[in-house]
Amino acid sequence: MQTNFIKDATLNDLNNLTSWFIKNKDMKGLIYKLLDNRDLGEAFVYFKDNFIKNIFKDNLEGYIKAFEPVFDRDFLNLNILAQKAIIILFFYAYFDENTRSNKDVLFFEPLYKLFIKAKDKNNLELMAFLYIPLLFSSQDMKAFNKKVNKTLERLILKNFKSNYTPKPRSDNKTRIGFMIERAIWHSVNQINYSFLYNLKKSLEENKQNDTEVIILDLNFFEFTGGMENVKNKFKSIGFEYIDLHDALNIPKNLLYNILDKSIKVRDYIRNLGLDVLIMSPITHFTHIFLLNSRVAKKQVYWSHGNCAIDVKGIDARISHFEQTCKEFDWKIIHFPIPEELLLGTEKDKLEGERIKKELLKKYGENTVILGTIGRLIKIDSDEYLQVIAKIMKDNPNTIYLACGSGDTKPIKEKLKKYGINESRFIFTGHINSHVYGWVIDVWINTYPLPQGQSQQEYYAKKTGIVIESKDLIKTNFKFFKKLITTYIGDKRIEINGRSKILKNINFLICKNDEKQFIKELITNKVYYNLYKKILALYWDDQQDLKEKQLNAFFKKLGKILC
Repeated sequence: MQTNFIKDATLNDLNNLTSWFIKNKDMKGLIYKLLDNRDLGEAFVYFKDNFIKNIFKDNLEGYIKAFEPVFDRDFLNLNILAQKAIIILFFYAYFDENTRSNKDVLFFEPLYKLFIKAKDKNNLELMAFLYIPLLFSSQDMKAFNKKVNKTLERLILKNFKSNYTPKPRSDNKTRIGFMIERAIWHSVNQINYSFLYNLKKSLEENKQNDTEVIILDLNFFEFTGGMENVKNKFKSIGFEYIDLHDALNIPKNLLYNILDKSIKVRDYIRNLGLDVLIMSPITHFTHIFLLNSRVAKKQVYWSHGNCAIDVKGIDARISHFEQTCKEFDWKIIHFPIPEELLLGTEKDKLEGERIKKELLKKYGENTVILGTIGRLIKIDSDEYLQVIAKIMKDNPNTIYLACGSGDTKPIKEKLKKYGINESRFIFTGHINSHVYGWVIDVWINTYPLPQGQSQQEYYAKKTGIVIESKDLIKTNFKFFKKLITTYIGDKRIEINGRSKILKNINFLICKNDEKQFIKELITNKVYYNLYKKILALYWDDQQDLKEKQLNAFFKKLGKILC
């Protein structure tokens, strides 16, 4: 896309721009020269490769400071396309080159200052464009809701009257709209897919013909649009699928008019005559606009972690797990995840077993493999790494697999701080979660940011155990230390089969299947001896297990493992 919206810029030869910047240290001049009469895609790639990757590598503080002159009073006098193009270089080019880390919060302050300046200029389009960069650089969701969502809400309600009237329909069906943000295969959409898959199955089995479901794909392009294979996966469920970006002929690039699209989406959805609209999740300005404007009789927010969203137009709140925002009324829904999403393929399993065998060969056959799978930002926690340090110190036969992408530098600094040997703390990089789910023996959930879909996948494989790190603090690690000792201490069990000994602990206990739990102990001598060892953590006497003890033991383990 050709952009000639910044005037009076010279030095169009890209080959000279880098040396010019090094000499003049003028980011504003560089950006203006780079964007003048040049394709935005070309400018994006050049800026990322020559400045973010080289000059500002590992120096986010210096990068943000260099941009301060760019966001002066002249910025607000530029046309909206120029403003968006500059933010694209500042924020999106950076994240195209770098993985997310705790330092992302450094973007929030300069972007929020622009947000407030845009508000003062009544530039709602710029505020809408800043929504995702602000969301991605915010760690305090309650503060984000107050500073960003509520500010937008006031402007939307002031400038756009609702005028909502339910569209009459001749049928007596309940029409439900289910809105996804875009068709990419991340953990949120795996949950969305699972819910819709089970809903379709339930409607068909119960011959419930009075309910109609429409999947509405918002398909925003700020971080690229959706993927065709994921769209097809959702379509395969059997519900009607509408790509709103395509249906409304919105330009497929980052410079599209967000406010214009929001208005068109509002009118389009109102015309569908929805009884219920479920937003799963809320991550975009258009979501806030639709809620404030009202497009359905009942509007439902599905939280996948950000429980703090509180704007006008939310009539009900649901989630698939307990939420920490207790000031709201949440309905927690439960449904099975299709096995295909949890277990992976037989090839994944064989590859996982191969990797595990290599690790045991390298570190010793008695090695217990701790770990998690997910974004490294969740591991980058003093509280969590103190727990890991204590565990690994008490159990020198352990290693930790930090599986996932992200910034390793701040984590490595904490490893040194807490005395964790880096040779035993392994960063795998981005991996296939279905492969490494067969590798990890003990999954220690991250804290305060917990793991999500990857933990459910691990749990479903039933190869090891899941422990909550916050519960280890409560029990002073006594339970964990004895459990690790027991885990590898029974010489009658082959090393390669030791996972099978404990595979049913968290499955039966967290499933609350006490009857089957006790039955297994009584009928399986190996399980009996193993649990008897663990039972010694709570009772001093070594008498045979009695049913009363088993009942109490079941409940105690449930508090720790579930």
